[in-house]
Amino acid sequence: MHKELLKAIFILSIVKETQHIPVCCIPARRLLTYSMKQFVDTSELIWAVKTTKPGNIKCQYDEKRLISENYIIYNTTFFQGRQRYSIRLRGDFDPEAPNRMLVSTLDMVPFSVETLLYETHNNSCGVVKMEILTGERATQYDLRVRDASVRFRLLRSCSRRFHRVAGHGRCIYSSECRHLKKWENECIMVNLII
Repeated sequence: MHKELLKAIFILSIVKETQHIPVCCIPARRLLTYSMKQFVDTSELIWAVKTTKPGNIKCQYDEKRLISENYIIYNTTFFQGRQRYSIRLRGDFDPEAPNRMLVSTLDMVPFSVETLLYETHNNSCGVVKMEILTGERATQYDLRVRDASVRFRLLRSCSRRFHRVAGHGRCIYSSECRHLKKWENECIMVNLII
């Protein structure tokens, strides 16, 4: 008890002595602002490795088609069973919040607001919050990883951050996904030849 009282007095005396120091001289903790544009601006596929989305989709990836200063056009592709679905979407970057974009269909029907909550220093993976604007509004989370990094062990920081914000989630990526993508590319090549 006596030690605790001494600690409190010591801390209060330090606070009293430093009150005259201008705020500009105390180093502030740097707030990280992530950039959605930087994260999606890649020629690599971006795989959703874990998600909180309901349903039984698997092997979901985003593929950039076109990017400008203000928006990105990309395809989101996923599989349900052996059936492949691909949707072309537009993401408008929020000038007020660089970590956010409004996702809509190409005819500008709003679909979701995506916020990049975390990304690694090299943009290899990130945690994305999706606020769905259609049907029953919901909030979902994805752990997304660039193609070059998906084959390696996930960075622990990405997994931890995903579990911290999502609480749970299920894996929708496996080694089978690369085979499905390769098979899809071969089918496209055959169609081009025919």
